[in-house]
Parts: sequence; structure tokens; C-alpha cells
Amino acid sequence: MNKFCKSLLVSCLLILSQHVLAEDLLEGVEIRKTFKGSAIDSASPASFNISGGSGSDTYHNIDLAIKIKEHEFDFDRQGVWRGRMYPTVEFHKNSDENNESENAQAALSFEFERGLGSCAQDKSPFCTSMFWDAAFKVKRDSHNDKTTQNVSLFATYSKAGKGGSYGPNSIIVFGDEALKLIYLPLLGFEYHRNLPIEEKVDGEKVEVAGAVDEYFAVARLNLGITPFAKALDEKLKLVVDYSFRSTLGSNDLIDDSNAFIDVSLDFYLDEKDRLAFGFNYSHGKSPSRNFLDEEKWGIGFKFKL
Repeated sequence: MNKFCKSLLVSCLLILSQHVLAEDLLEGVEIRKTFKGSAIDSASPASFNISGGSGSDTYHNIDLAIKIKEHEFDFDRQGVWRGRMYPTVEFHKNSDENNESENAQAALSFEFERGLGSCAQDKSPFCTSMFWDAAFKVKRDSHNDKTTQNVSLFATYSKAGKGGSYGPNSIIVFGDEALKLIYLPLLGFEYHRNLPIEEKVDGEKVEVAGAVDEYFAVARLNLGITPFAKALDEKLKLVVDYSFRSTLGSNDLIDDSNAFIDVSLDFYLDEKDRLAFGFNYSHGKSPSRNFLDEEKWGIGFKFKL
């Protein structure tokens, strides 16, 4: 492990070791691998991985996303309509010589809920709700010297709760806590402006178009799985995020339909589930990779707040 790997790992451990001070300073802040959609998604922890895939040698991969404290607001006195706003920043770097990438992203997200039914326990209108997520993102791609804008809107039906519900965003328990499952389907659309399109040519990633503007209809399925929940004290987590995009315009550089899957399996090492060792796997095409079709895996340390 080189000096950079050791320095990053030590930094993570130092951050996680600061209890009272860190919790006060970072109250309301979340750290994850990425914030792809709504705040109620299951999200993988931030990671520093030794990675590989698509016939390349191993390399370093960094995925870090920070969500700033939410600002909540009501739309009516009854509290049936509610919303929140929050900014996020992300940094992603891939050191593969044939597939090098580095980009930073800033986003502003707005979420809206319409309560449809109350909980038996606390009478909250948000056990059952319709949920909308709108976001505006700006990404700076240093490798391709491009700045891309993205607008998205997603909707889902949420039935949060623990008591025997099998609806979206509910915690479903199988057996004697042998497995816990939470799932969330989302439907929506995305608009990408000034997006580079890339392909592999002779084993190397190249930009095949200066930039494109395109609309997509998107279907996503987000899964959070806790296998052997009782036996392992919920330390083992599996997060699966699948997305399917269909172009709404006509562009010869992008396939009419594109699928992408991202899987993270992590075992948490500390009492508060902040530091983990885990495995990542992804395959397919997505705008986050400029629609480059490739397969990636990674193994390494991860952390979250």
C-alpha cells in the first residue's frame, strides 16, 4: 500500500475517532459514495478502493459525497404537505491509465412529500406518502475539460414503517431477523446538457463526441439488504441500485435504452457503523460515466456519517 493509501486511511480513522467534537461540528451532515436520487434511498458509504475490471490492471478509485444539513419547511398548517432542501458536493477519481477520470459535482436538491395515511404509533402523515425529488447538478469533468448540467425529477410511493408492512420504503423482516430488506422504486426523467460520450478504442477510453444534450425517461430500483441481521448484529449490508434509461430524443451516439447496476457489500467494523471494509461491483452505461460501457470492481475501506 503506497503512502497516499496509508495517509487516506489514517485520515479516515482520525475523523471517525473524534466523538463529541465531530458530532457537534458535523450534525446533519452525511457522507456517502454518491447521492444518486432521493434522501430515502439506501446509499453505499464513501470509499477508497483498489479496483479493476474490463481487462485493466488494478488501480485506485475514490468516491466521496457530502450532503449538507437539510432545511425543512411546511406547506400548510396541517402538515400534510412538507418538503426539504439540501446541497451536496461529490468527488470521484479513477487512476486507471486507460480509463482515467476525475470529476467534481455540486447539486441542490428539493424534496416534497404529500402524506396519504397516518402511522398507528405517532399519527404522522408520512408513513404513507407520495414523494417527489427534484435536483439541479453541475459536474466538472477535469479529464475531458467539460462542465455538464443535469436536471432531474423522480417520484415514488413510500410506505415507511416496521410493523408488518411490505410497501416501498418499509423494513421487511424475514424469519427470526435472518434477513431484512428495504426497497424503493422510482420513476422520473433527466435532462443532461453538454454531456461527453465515450467509448473504448483499442483498450483506451476516448471521447467520441464533443458534447450532447439529451432527455431520458428513467426507472430506478434501490435495494437495501441486511443478511444474517440478528446473527451479525446488522453489520453486513448489501446495497443494490439498478437504473434503466430510455432516450426521449434521437441521438445516434446514445443507444435508445441503457441499463446500469451498482452493487456494494460492506461489513462495518465499529459500533456506530461508520467504518467498513467492503466490495463494489458495477456494470453497464450511465450518464455518470458518460455512457461508457464497462465493468468495474473494487475492494477497500469505506466510511460514512
